[in-house]
Amino acid sequence: TLMRPGYAPSRANFVAMQGTLQSLSSALGFGPAQVAMTLLADGAHFRVRLPPGGGKLAWLRRALSWPFATRSAAAELLTARDEVVARSVELHSTLEQLPIGCIRSDLEGTVISTNQACEDIFGLTQAEIVGGRWWDVLTTPAARADAAAGFRRVVEGGSVSPAEFAGRTRDDEAVRCEWRHRLIVQEHSSTSVLSMVQDLSARYRLQDQLVQASKMEAVGHLAAGVAHDFNNLVTVIIGYTEILAERLPPGHPGGSDLAQIRGAADRATRLTRQLLAFSRPEDFSPEVLDLRHVVEETLGLLDRLLGSDIAVSLTGEATGYVKADPDQIGQLVVTLAVNARDAMPDGGRLQIDLSDAERDGPTVQLSMTDTGIGMDAHTCRLIFDPFFTTKQPGKGTGLGLSTAYAIVQRSGGFLTVESELGKGSTFRVFLPRFQGALTLPPPRPEPVLEGKGETILLIEDDEAV
Repeated sequence: TLMRPGYAPSRANFVAMQGTLQSLSSALGFGPAQVAMTLLADGAHFRVRLPPGGGKLAWLRRALSWPFATRSAAAELLTARDEVVARSVELHSTLEQLPIGCIRSDLEGTVISTNQACEDIFGLTQAEIVGGRWWDVLTTPAARADAAAGFRRVVEGGSVSPAEFAGRTRDDEAVRCEWRHRLIVQEHSSTSVLSMVQDLSARYRLQDQLVQASKMEAVGHLAAGVAHDFNNLVTVIIGYTEILAERLPPGHPGGSDLAQIRGAADRATRLTRQLLAFSRPEDFSPEVLDLRHVVEETLGLLDRLLGSDIAVSLTGEATGYVKADPDQIGQLVVTLAVNARDAMPDGGRLQIDLSDAERDGPTVQLSMTDTGIGMDAHTCRLIFDPFFTTKQPGKGTGLGLSTAYAIVQRSGGFLTVESELGKGSTFRVFLPRFQGALTLPPPRPEPVLEGKGETILLIEDDEAV
């Protein structure tokens, strides 16, 4: 029962205050039967009935204890109501803008509301999430028991460190997430729980790239130590093989043996070049390139490498330019094409596509898709590791895709793979789009080698070479 000493409200003022109270209580979510105001017979007192408990009522009781001397009291209540509504709208907008998923649930884990980031992480709408227990809707079956146990410990008043549980998207794909829970307390009692979820995919992708870069650096140090000496040995083998081949008469039975030696030495030479791609980054000479022009120049070589049973098509347009070494980009295209050829022993299709894309900034995307045998997830994780190969012994060195990865990384880009067994593979190369002033270099003339009887001085520290 409230009273303003020395003040007897008129009937009109009382009706105005009563209407204001009903509007305010409705805005707070209370029905007409829950909040009521009654003017007592003496005209100097009025009684307000409020439901028990609830944090929303604390300030309402204070508001009702204000002096109701004039109609300004009703205006003050309306202003307070508008402030509450505005604050609620502002809070909702802030939650919607957060890059971290927010889930509000009751003490049993049943979802009450979510924000947009949560919907983006899991690919589900709020209507599909609300009403179910969040660990049933948003985590994988293997993670549900641990997720529920951690949530209940928070509800019971315990503290739980941030935990990683595998989330589940609309397509039943697992996504690595970090979960945090906070109790929402009102009037000294817990009413609900705010769960925050963060998608860790980008973090782990960066970690994988760091690990891969470390592997590339280790291989580079290894290659730097052996490539030069190994190349000298191969040069000696090739040189003496050619000398012996010149001494043998046509049709000599030893000629085929020398051809086998020369073929093995040529393969060793290619291996040396791949090793040097790791150990000599200073040979990287970037230029502003039209990526489509480089790919088109390489297509003629691909026809001879891939054979007639593999159809190659070039589609798409990329308006941007990239800054990279043209020779190494050509080697990249050849390496990915040969890898696709080996995945299609019975022939197939290789589609090369160029487009502008966004990947940590503006990029030019080169994708190469084959119709080969494909790879499982385990193989995809290892495919860029140095010396990893799925080919039979003697058929591959395990450095082809590692070299491709090193070239893309050296150009400031990303190389990814998507594959399924029996459904082929797609390799995507993302190279940063050149943002500076476009000044294309003049075409490089073909070198013309001419001699006029000069003497060549060769300096070499290996006598055999």
